[in-house]
Amino acid sequence: MAVTAMSVGGIADPPEKTLAERIYNQLRRDILVGSLEPGRKLRFEYLRERYEAGMSTFRESLARLAADGLVIAEGQRGFRVAAVSLADLWDVTRLRQKMETLALQRAIEIGDDGWEAEIVAAYHRLSKLKDPRSGRLTLLGEEPLLRHRAFHFSLIAACDSPWTMRFVSTLYDHSERYRRFSTLRASAPRDTDGEHQALMQAALGRDAKTATRLLVDHLEQTARVVTSLSASWDPAGR
Repeated sequence: MAVTAMSVGGIADPPEKTLAERIYNQLRRDILVGSLEPGRKLRFEYLRERYEAGMSTFRESLARLAADGLVIAEGQRGFRVAAVSLADLWDVTRLRQKMETLALQRAIEIGDDGWEAEIVAAYHRLSKLKDPRSGRLTLLGEEPLLRHRAFHFSLIAACDSPWTMRFVSTLYDHSERYRRFSTLRASAPRDTDGEHQALMQAALGRDAKTATRLLVDHLEQTARVVTSLSASWDPAGR
């Protein structure tokens, strides 16, 4: 059975069976959307007030986030949201380009009609987020984050390599933190909707060469935009 976007967290958070899972999901979302900014010290007093849970629950949730690389454990000093840097941005981008194109090639090779239908549906949901004033896609907020992720994972959902999908999911989360900088601060217009539409058409046309090239270019452009804005978040240019 193919690994789906849902099964690796591509559309929504995993089912919450425990309080620790709920807190983990809330912290993860807040880190990805920037509510908990890079480098922030995660003091337990603040966490208790904001998320209403006990210290043991936070330790369990933060340990999982540390394993994901989204927070850093500082020994006896607690936890901190992982910092961002240009070096990390490009490392994540290059790895994501490699892993995601592998997944896309495999999905195009073995995807069925259901896979194609979900790509069309995911693109349709994403395209509904256009700003009526500018006509451009707006990707700010939690719902746009989920729809954007759902579209990208729909493209590769037919890939039958669980390890590839897990790596892609982790890399996507880390790149999402950087993508927000381009969304929030970019001044140059970008036809993101057109890029997504071209990706969809190439995938549905089973044109793996074009689809993978478009995906690499799509990720590269985001990284370049973020790099051009790096002075606002990484003054040292690290």
